[in-house]
Amino acid sequence: MRDLPIELLRTLAAVADARSVTGAARALNLSQPAVTQQVKRLERLVDATILRRDGRAVDLTEDGRLLLAYARRILGLNDEAVARLARPKQGGGLRFGLPNDFADNLLESVLGRFGTAHPEVDLEVVCEISITLLAELRAGRLDLVLAMSEDATAEGAAHVWREPLEWVGAQSFAGANCGDVPLVAYPAGCVYRQRMLQSLERAGLRGRVVYTSASLAGLLAAVRSGIGVTVLSCRTAPAGLRVLDQVPGLPTVGSAEIGLHLRPRRPSRASLLLAEFLVEALDRGRSAAA
Repeated sequence: MRDLPIELLRTLAAVADARSVTGAARALNLSQPAVTQQVKRLERLVDATILRRDGRAVDLTEDGRLLLAYARRILGLNDEAVARLARPKQGGGLRFGLPNDFADNLLESVLGRFGTAHPEVDLEVVCEISITLLAELRAGRLDLVLAMSEDATAEGAAHVWREPLEWVGAQSFAGANCGDVPLVAYPAGCVYRQRMLQSLERAGLRGRVVYTSASLAGLLAAVRSGIGVTVLSCRTAPAGLRVLDQVPGLPTVGSAEIGLHLRPRRPSRASLLLAEFLVEALDRGRSAAA
């Protein structure tokens, strides 16, 4: 058997949908004789009768129904391929930076969906502390950055969210001992670290950094071990840690800003598309938290 031309399969589907050759001709913008000839040609190719004719009405034979099922699958794949390839290309490389703790929340829910929707984009994700990400963006080594800062608007963020912060620690943490609070922190320059030290100083307490790590996994391991406490965004604090909002000796830490920063001077279309995904996800997350 020879290959079945796509136009003949489309004619078969049109005849089946219209239940008449005349209706199929109108749908395909062909003459009635042309549709009839295409059906006959298809029957010759498959060596089977596929239509029963009863006056003007037509119906499919058993072979016709079997062929129609395959035809619809072939036509669906064909139309999907044409639509996918005809879509405007957003390809190229896109380097996106985000803080370690936000990566756990966004990698699957946002970046996974973005990769599925735009497989033509070569996405590279960089996880670092925010101060490093902003420096990389200014140096032109990143295209889009999600970063926490004291004033994201002043840093040039295109979108800004206010993030409540909270103390978290091991379940066994009992409170500050004689005004000395052991701290688990990201490296110097991190907003979380600054907020911990500033809030303790205002409360007349001393913060003592006992563990420093640029890795969220390392940070959480240290906190779970009980050697110290830390501050994280309420949005990103993982389950299993104790929120220390009522522990004696720990002052409130307020909130910070998380900003979405686009590379200046004509950001790429891919950057703008990913930015839309991120704005939707962060807005939705804030609504859920509220």
